[in-house]
Amino acid sequence: MSPLPNPPKLQTRRQIQPLAEGWAAHYAPQVMERVVSLRREGRVNIALPEFDPSLYLGYVARPRCSEIGQEVWLDFGHGWVGPFLVADCARAEDRAHIEARGIVVELDYASAERFGVTVTGGRHVRVGRPVQESGQGQ
Repeated sequence: MSPLPNPPKLQTRRQIQPLAEGWAAHYAPQVMERVVSLRREGRVNIALPEFDPSLYLGYVARPRCSEIGQEVWLDFGHGWVGPFLVADCARAEDRAHIEARGIVVELDYASAERFGVTVTGGRHVRVGRPVQESGQGQ
């Protein structure tokens, strides 16, 4: 697949620490947005903290629920892009199946279209998180 024209890139000197490498998949249209809405309203067991949606390129799901509300960056082979907000996670009964398929992240549908994940049915990806600089709190 050819590189994206002018993809958003990391515009800071912060380093990205890779967390996982595998396959990106995607949610159906509007499903992730519904999950985000339910989490923001506190209508599900893990609520999202207050955030400004304009600060994120999109939403993702990761296998572990402990990452909900955190920021991750993705690398589809052309450099890190992000940030993405972790808005959902795998259900416990689905986690083994997802991990067995090598899926390390699932994107909202619009982001999946932007990064070519919907065309291919999945795409190789690295998932990372910014490294905290010395002296900065979490």
